[in-house]
Amino acid sequence: MRKARKIFYFNIVEVALALAIVGIGVAGIMALFPVALNASRDAIGDNNAPDVAEQMLTYIQARANADTDMDWASGGNNVIGALSTLKPWDTASKTGEVNFETASQIAGTNIYTSSDKGVFGILQKTTTTDGTTKKEVVDFSAIIRIWKQQIPSSSLNVEGTLYASALDYKYGADVFVEVSWPSEKPYGQREKRVYMLELFNPNL
Repeated sequence: MRKARKIFYFNIVEVALALAIVGIGVAGIMALFPVALNASRDAIGDNNAPDVAEQMLTYIQARANADTDMDWASGGNNVIGALSTLKPWDTASKTGEVNFETASQIAGTNIYTSSDKGVFGILQKTTTTDGTTKKEVVDFSAIIRIWKQQIPSSSLNVEGTLYASALDYKYGADVFVEVSWPSEKPYGQREKRVYMLELFNPNL
């Protein structure tokens, strides 16, 4: 004779506890999504920033080598002489330094010029196809600030002798490029990286 089995059902307290445990787990997983998105965005920026800085510094170097002005300290029409010795304004709340819709694009580059001297924009896009329609997607947008400083005396060693003072701008300059992204955020909330290139006047 088979003994009848007694069936036990979940009560409302057990169901509530189970739902609470599942809810806590789901909430924990959901909390990781913003962290993952931010990490992905930062990784994209860290990968692009050196390329952007190299592109900008290569452009400046090419312009400087092509200039016919002998004296970079004179200002004149040369690109190094026109650079500020201070980093262009960097107000924490500043946005929209370069309006990509109306700014002039430098031919053959993805560099956009601003009305403010020493401030440029970089906009990198890829073209995707949505069905039969092609559209451009912005991968990376950044603002670039450029300034110069004298080459310090500790960098100048000629036949074992250090220069006593910094090199005059007539002969060369340290050119600094700050890349801050994403451009749509206020300046104080952006990621920033600074790069430097030492240039010597080839026209002397």
